[in-house]
Amino acid sequence: MRKAALSCVFLCLSLIVTSQTLEGKRVLWLGTSIPAGCTYPQNACANLGMTCLNHAIGESFVAERTFTVPARHSGFSLSMSMEEKDSAYRHLVEEGIIDKHQLDVWKFTSYDNRMLPFLQDVDIVVIDHGYNDAFTLKDESALDCVDWESEDKKTFVGAFNFIYRKIKETNPNVVIAIGGYFQNTCTFSYTVTGKHVSQVLTAIAEHYNLPLLDAWNYTGIEDGHIPDSEHYFDELNARYGTEFYNQFPDENGNITYFQKFCPDGVHPFSDPTGESDRMLDEIFTKLLAEKLSPMLGWGGYR
Repeated sequence: MRKAALSCVFLCLSLIVTSQTLEGKRVLWLGTSIPAGCTYPQNACANLGMTCLNHAIGESFVAERTFTVPARHSGFSLSMSMEEKDSAYRHLVEEGIIDKHQLDVWKFTSYDNRMLPFLQDVDIVVIDHGYNDAFTLKDESALDCVDWESEDKKTFVGAFNFIYRKIKETNPNVVIAIGGYFQNTCTFSYTVTGKHVSQVLTAIAEHYNLPLLDAWNYTGIEDGHIPDSEHYFDELNARYGTEFYNQFPDENGNITYFQKFCPDGVHPFSDPTGESDRMLDEIFTKLLAEKLSPMLGWGGYR
């Protein structure tokens, strides 16, 4: 009983210190459609008394992505400047392949528009990227030949190195944190991307000694299929008026644990029950408190 009481006192004191440390801090959150659409950036920050500027953008990625036939999301690289995108893609407008509006959208997602102008007014930058960089992460996840001095924007690490330098040049005191993907357990089809994302983000965090918001270690998403779940989407769609379908059925028509977490196969916020969003809210609140408080408290950056 005495031990439990002491544990409670310690927990309460920890929460008070965390609240005092993070209260009033401003966070710039960069990333993909996952943090753009999920509630965890805003809710986790609000839970700790912080303000979140959520500048995550759907379809965005860090590295420069080159397509033989340009796709709608070809120019969403964070590491390219507006001028670089205009130089690289203006000819597509002139050739009638894309319209000027699409080029303007691509330029809007550039680091010198979505990141640099806000750095002086924030205490923390969370870089929550990875999933959309799967085109390069698979090759880089072995991490045998990573050049940590490279700023080659065609690689994830090189593009990250560039972004990191730009942030620190603009605001040397800002704390940079790595936002973590929500699973690294699944091994079927494109879901294995989570494994590659987690490996590269872990290596980057270790190299730069950055706080890692490793959400994949807390969601508990199992690999494989849920027993007796063959009617899950029929019932979900009937209740919420959605139109989800089983993308990875087994021989019995069961759904995967992965797709229960994100019914559209990509986004946790697609779960109409709200359970996935609520879980990530709790996980990121815990991780922000644990990982950022030491860096922003006594002996930290600020």
